[in-house]
Amino acid sequence: MRQTESFDYDYILKCCNGVFNDAFDANACLKILLQIGEYRKAGYKGLECSPAFYNTVCRAMIRASIMDVARIYDQDGKSISLQTINKYCGRFAGSFPDEIETVYNASDGTIDRELRPIRYKITPKEMACITKEGLLQKIDDIKESYAVFGLDSSGSLEITVSAEELFYLYSNRIKSLSEAIGRIKEQRNKRYAHNDRLTLFDYDSLIEENKVTFNDLDKLISLALDYTGSVIALLTGEYKAREFFNIDDLSNTLQLVRKAKQKE
Repeated sequence: MRQTESFDYDYILKCCNGVFNDAFDANACLKILLQIGEYRKAGYKGLECSPAFYNTVCRAMIRASIMDVARIYDQDGKSISLQTINKYCGRFAGSFPDEIETVYNASDGTIDRELRPIRYKITPKEMACITKEGLLQKIDDIKESYAVFGLDSSGSLEITVSAEELFYLYSNRIKSLSEAIGRIKEQRNKRYAHNDRLTLFDYDSLIEENKVTFNDLDKLISLALDYTGSVIALLTGEYKAREFFNIDDLSNTLQLVRKAKQKE
């Protein structure tokens, strides 16, 4: 982490944009892989037209997503990672606003500003790890209000938090995924970054000992997008898109392939 005596707006914004872009790319790969997997299970005939193409694409995107996620969570002392951002935000939490200021064009042509509280959707698993009294009290207050109206509060809850509390919650999420981070970096280091001598002769053991699931990748990518996206919104008021709007249009491509085959 770069040593600075005062909060550096441009530095942390550049760090967050860089990590967000890596997470965005990894998310795109994951979304496409999941679509191909779903259509394969469904026996979609469009995939049969070019099995070599889709197999090659899948292997390339698996490698790309693992490399991107490993880079996002690298801690070699020189890399800008999500942990770098987490340490910086924790150190300068008091320099961040506790509301998100959004600037937009009003209907009368003037520029208007709107302040929105920081909202966080907390899961039961996250609640069990909280030690901050202020957050615990907020959760208890929401559960009490749910009880008044006879609502179920056993699932995830949306709470209003300060910037400091937000960074605390994200820090807990990073810690909870430390094992998955280790497995992904182990695969990257010994299989994808270079040909590790032992891996070449015992590849199955590497995979067995360091299994990486789509769920692991999804959680780590979502955390990176959530964290960096929140910081960017706090600093600029901009909410960045997490994926391409047409990322799920593989079905359209396959339908065109099927129609072309029907005309043959």
